[in-house]
Amino acid sequence: MSAYLAAALGVASGIGYFQAGESAIPKDSNCSYLAAPVTDALALAAGALLLARGIADDEPAIAFIGTSIATIHAAQYLQHKRQ
Repeated sequence: MSAYLAAALGVASGIGYFQAGESAIPKDSNCSYLAAPVTDALALAAGALLLARGIADDEPAIAFIGTSIATIHAAQYLQHKRQ
């Protein structure tokens, strides 16, 4: 498997993981995320670094993990903290 395919699968799994987590929370609950937005920014940067490393070294697992992390935190930021 190529690192690019693994990255695409990482995005898909990150979206699926986020949506599955969101579906478990009742719509009328007043649930807020405790992590500061900087946590999402740092996780996004770390995910991007892992993605770049996975592509450079042709390591699909590293690319998959990086894009999964980046996608989950980008979705969390966009859904709950962007205002």
